[in-house]
Amino acid sequence: MRIDMIMPFATDIADFRDWWLDELVRMLPARLRSDRRPHTIVGVGKSVARIRQQADGNIAEVSLHELPDALGRLVRLEKRAGRPLVELVLEPGCYLERQLSPFRLAKRRARNMAALDIQLSTPLEPAGVVPLFARGDRDRPGHRYFIVKRKVLVPLVAAVESAPARLAAVKVRNGDETIELDPDDYRFLTRRTRRDATAGTLLKAGIVACIVGATATFAHAQWRYTSGLSQLDQTIETLNVEVKAVRALAEQRKQQIERIESVRAQKEQAIPLVRIWEEMTRVIPDNSWISDLSVNGGKVTFTGISKSAAGLIALLDASPLFAGPTFTAPVAKAIGTEGERFTIEMELER
Repeated sequence: MRIDMIMPFATDIADFRDWWLDELVRMLPARLRSDRRPHTIVGVGKSVARIRQQADGNIAEVSLHELPDALGRLVRLEKRAGRPLVELVLEPGCYLERQLSPFRLAKRRARNMAALDIQLSTPLEPAGVVPLFARGDRDRPGHRYFIVKRKVLVPLVAAVESAPARLAAVKVRNGDETIELDPDDYRFLTRRTRRDATAGTLLKAGIVACIVGATATFAHAQWRYTSGLSQLDQTIETLNVEVKAVRALAEQRKQQIERIESVRAQKEQAIPLVRIWEEMTRVIPDNSWISDLSVNGGKVTFTGISKSAAGLIALLDASPLFAGPTFTAPVAKAIGTEGERFTIEMELER
């Protein structure tokens, strides 16, 4: 098999391993996943450092080159059985934030893309900086990382270890947000302790439990899937109630519109009635009388008595307002008069 075919497959396996380990960690209870609370927090600015003791809340401000001596004095004063935990918080100006991509990437691919981004899109030398990714940033859209110069980060880590103390975490302050960085990105700067060696041994022993871990992973994924379906059903049920309310409002609005259209249609018909009456008064001669008149849409029907009913058809047909006048009933002699009773139906010309 060719090497260029093996490499992408090996990268996919590594990406799957990183995802699997991350899922295993997320399955642990929160109290087991979280690190112990640091004893000291060091806020690092461009030229000064602010040391805050968690026990008494006292804050001491020192220059960066005085930081190792200040931490050493604190450790000697505390006289703890073990090395205290120190947390570093980098203030704005000590780092550069970069947006790597608009979507989430596998950890290994993200580090490779960050190295290319530093080399191609920044004036910085890749060997002189440390790219750091946010820890627990997976729920945030996009993928970002932070660039810290080695000449800034290395002396800080060395100052903590020379105290002697242990580095609990490295964070950056971005406005009101404090972002914890992934320890895997700066662990190579720290000395390997006995605890790290023990962790490595335990990691190797954990490989034996891969089958159990894989089963637990997929069981956890299935539980999350089932839980997601349950939440989706609840959401759909809530939305159905809202949809019914919206439909009821829409039906009310439809009825209101229909009533408005009905009133508008009646109003539009009120104007032709006046015109119809005026036109019929003008067209029909004085020897004819109208007894009944009805208008239905564009159709006019009227009944009356005339001395010459047949002559009305030509008069009405000549009017620009009427079209197609016809008798709807036979013309008959009106009893008690000299006229003829008729019924005519015609269309309105709009």
